[in-house]
Amino acid sequence: MLVYITVHKDFSHPQVEKDTFQLDVESTTSIEDLKVLITLRYIDLGPDDFDLIQEYGNTKIVNKSKVHELLLGSDNPLRFMMIQRSKGCCCFIF
Repeated sequence: MLVYITVHKDFSHPQVEKDTFQLDVESTTSIEDLKVLITLRYIDLGPDDFDLIQEYGNTKIVNKSKVHELLLGSDNPLRFMMIQRSKGCCCFIF
């Protein structure tokens, strides 16, 4: 099953180009494993550096989900967008 991955225009990583590519995966592949496959394309990018959202629904994908669970009977190909994972920060005010 082909899935399409688009890199969000605001995604910031020195090795990641803002483009669209496709991966051929089994329908039982987990989103977590899909993220690992994506990282094989790039140097110094780990699965914890980004999140995937469904391109049309802007819904964040749960890493434990399986690709086939996201089809929902649709004949359209699955399209995901890579977004920057927000980094947590703390501010202490004294």
